[in-house]
Amino acid sequence: MMTARRPPRLVIICLILAMMVTSCGHKSVSSAPTNITEAPTAASTPGSRPLTLDPARTALLVMDMEQAAIDMAGRAAQATLAHTAAAERTSRQAGVSVVFVVTSFAPGYPEISPNNKTFAGIAGTGKLIQGSAGTRLDPRIAPVGDEPVIVKHQEGAFSAPPLEQLLRARNIDTLVLAGLSSSGVVLSTAEAAANLNYRLIVLSDCVADPDPEVNRVLLDKVLPTEAEVIDSAEYARTLNP
Repeated sequence: MMTARRPPRLVIICLILAMMVTSCGHKSVSSAPTNITEAPTAASTPGSRPLTLDPARTALLVMDMEQAAIDMAGRAAQATLAHTAAAERTSRQAGVSVVFVVTSFAPGYPEISPNNKTFAGIAGTGKLIQGSAGTRLDPRIAPVGDEPVIVKHQEGAFSAPPLEQLLRARNIDTLVLAGLSSSGVVLSTAEAAANLNYRLIVLSDCVADPDPEVNRVLLDKVLPTEAEVIDSAEYARTLNP
């Protein structure tokens, strides 16, 4: 018997584009900041079970919040950073692991294949070189103590093998995602994590995207197929019922 499968990334992207095209000529989308778009969640949907978390088996992944990504996200990133800082504090107080994932490259960009359209355009620009200003984490969301920082060279967090090793060593089975951008590291990581059978939560006000409409569709329609989508306030209430 065939089982239902999650749509592959290309299908998801086509769905987003189709929704955007369909919306043209109809009533305009609200101009309110969409990085805090709320989506139906297990905790808020009538008749569903309340969301529960075991802090010892949960990790908050703070992804691609280095300065270069913040600059690209624009003003939307400022509220995202504030909510992410609050989610980090909540996580630490509850005993949830906080793990950082950043993108950077060695001088000369030896990690970038010319076949990788996502990053090939970066090679030779001087951007995202290890230790450069663009790779620094914003002080508002920076690691505390010995919290791990995983370096990746591709879009998704699981493209860096040390992440999976770290999570398995800590017996983590639930991931809470925060990151820039929704259509990049967040979507890629959610897909990979779902295929690895992690339980997933996306914090809707701790993600943002340079394109507000793409962010809205991802939070409302796409990510809920793989994750619970809640905001940082609901996350705090779940950890402190």
